[in-house]
Amino acid sequence: MIKDDILLPQPHAISTSSAPHFLPPSITEFLGESFSLSQHAVHVLWLAVKDIVWTLPGKNEEQEALGTIFRHHGQPHGIAAHVLYPPMKMCINPECLAHQRQMLLKKEEARRILIFTQSDGVHCTWSVHLRCQLCNTNYHYNYAVHQGSRTYYTGIPQYIQVAE
Repeated sequence: MIKDDILLPQPHAISTSSAPHFLPPSITEFLGESFSLSQHAVHVLWLAVKDIVWTLPGKNEEQEALGTIFRHHGQPHGIAAHVLYPPMKMCINPECLAHQRQMLLKKEEARRILIFTQSDGVHCTWSVHLRCQLCNTNYHYNYAVHQGSRTYYTGIPQYIQVAE
């Protein structure tokens, strides 16, 4: 992801197929601050892992490989890369005994859906609804239904449902 930032200040004669011996100061400082490491520790760690890190696939290559894996091996087992689950795993109805006991939502219903992404196009996936077995609140990806009343969760979801 930051290979270009690492390569930019390197000498012209350096090969792009192998990791440079030294990281630029800005990258060393960024990694040190991000992981609470000294600059010396970042340098030592870079020397230890640079050859492995340098050969890792880029973001696009990784997404393409993961997409292929999920399409070929996940779909027959009902596993997809982008499954839409409710954000909560336990009932949030304060009047419900399941909420008071912090019981997991276990009654599920999955529907096949299509999601459209700007970066990766169309994906066949699942939308999973979880229902509290005690108060019958049905939790969806971006809303819950209790006694016929639909309540949307706060915040902006990553995906927007446009049809049922």
